[in-house]
Amino acid sequence: MQPVEIFMLEDPVTRPGGAGRGSPRASELMQRSAASLRSTALGTLTDRAVTDILANVPFYRSSQAPADLRETVHKCLSLGLAALQDLDRTDDFEHNARHLGAWRANQGSPLEALLHAYRIGGGALWSGFVDLVIEQQPGDVYLLVDVAEKVWQIVDRITQVVADAYRQVHGELAADRIYRNWRLLDSLLYGRPDQPELAAAGMALGLRAEDRFAVACIRRPSAYSEPVPLLRLGREGEEVSVLSHRRAGEEAMLLCMGTGDLDELPDASIAVPDGQVGLGPVVQGIGQIGTARALAELALATCRRPGEVSRLDRRLPTAFVLGRPDLASRIARSVLQPVLNRPRDEREVLLATLTAWLDCGGSPQRVGARLFCHRNTVLNRLRRIEHLTGRSTTRPRDVVELSLAVDAHQYGQRPPMADPPPLLPPQR
Repeated sequence: MQPVEIFMLEDPVTRPGGAGRGSPRASELMQRSAASLRSTALGTLTDRAVTDILANVPFYRSSQAPADLRETVHKCLSLGLAALQDLDRTDDFEHNARHLGAWRANQGSPLEALLHAYRIGGGALWSGFVDLVIEQQPGDVYLLVDVAEKVWQIVDRITQVVADAYRQVHGELAADRIYRNWRLLDSLLYGRPDQPELAAAGMALGLRAEDRFAVACIRRPSAYSEPVPLLRLGREGEEVSVLSHRRAGEEAMLLCMGTGDLDELPDASIAVPDGQVGLGPVVQGIGQIGTARALAELALATCRRPGEVSRLDRRLPTAFVLGRPDLASRIARSVLQPVLNRPRDEREVLLATLTAWLDCGGSPQRVGARLFCHRNTVLNRLRRIEHLTGRSTTRPRDVVELSLAVDAHQYGQRPPMADPPPLLPPQR
């Protein structure tokens, strides 16, 4: 190899022949070197780039790596050198870059690994230029300053084309995946999927056939978009996986319970500000998710106030009544009609006292504290209710009838919360 002459260290403007940045001599050197590398050294450059990629990008050493790495690198370097031969004709290079970016997105290759590989390929290309010029035309080494700018401009531009194509396809795939998963979860919650559908849904959503699940149905006074926080069970902070689902006017959360129980899940962790939540029991198996959702909706129907979490296992009598609206209406009329026939002020006082007495476990003292009256007043009102209804507050069966009648009356009279605006499935 000949020694590099001293003029390469001088100011570019005073270089021999007036060659400076953007000079015809630099363009000629780049074109001539690109043609020479493409015809005689393309295989060597490809081997160098592939070796560096495998050494520096762990993804390409993994089992998920594409099998066409060398073929792809060879084609990219060939098109890159062709583009450097004629900077006005880079269409093939850019088209290949767009195709590769889209293809790798479809394959699931990480964008970071793809861009890293492109930069390594650019480095191999540049090293090829340097080695060739030093070996064959050492007197023109100073022109590599200008050649470097052109080479890396091309590499940077093509890298951006790759990234843009990848992100576009990746975004489309993500939207398709969200829509597909929404439909699968919708089928589990509201449909009757057969065994193949259950298997496909489980695989796509990461659910096992034998897992344990619970469903929480949510009613909100308005559209609400805050994400569900990570739920943790009380025992050792075990995490509960949550899949959220919305359809027009309805919202549900699928809780993957693992080995945990609902008693370990604080109500506050799934409460909705100004909304209501109904929580069904834990079921075994992915095929029981639809049943869990139906029971959660029944639990939701028993909610009484904003911010409440109603668990079906704590509201079974009420849920039983609500499950039969015709029977609920008959129970309310049969038991409470004499009370309902009284003047409004007396009727409201008696119903409030009976409701408080049931809520307070039959304690006159606690009822008096809640209603701001003496315990004897509470007892007098209870005796009046017994006289009107013919039911005794000391006979268990009569207490059951009174409790069911109060629930049936309350839920029959209470207007439901306003339905939220329609929340449509995610768009593709």
